[in-house]
Amino acid sequence: MKRHIIILQGHPDPKGDRFCHALANAYAKGAKEAGHEVETIPVGKLDFPVLRTKEDFETGAVPPSIQQSQEAIRKGIGISKGLFD
Repeated sequence: MKRHIIILQGHPDPKGDRFCHALANAYAKGAKEAGHEVETIPVGKLDFPVLRTKEDFETGAVPPSIQQSQEAIRKGIGISKGLFD
């Protein structure tokens, strides 16, 4: 059965020459070769402000790059609402 796989590549260095990047790339390659749809979210390349206060977390607007990542995760696990609301 074909699956939609989301890889959250969380290394903070966006250059891509780290071991974590190599692991994520190898996993993506293997999953694609097995016929799955793969989407990688490179956290180190996302443009979002750092939360500094509890109020930022509770009432701040969700940055567009985070909204896009949330949508990809929803799609990957097959839900439409609720996970991030």
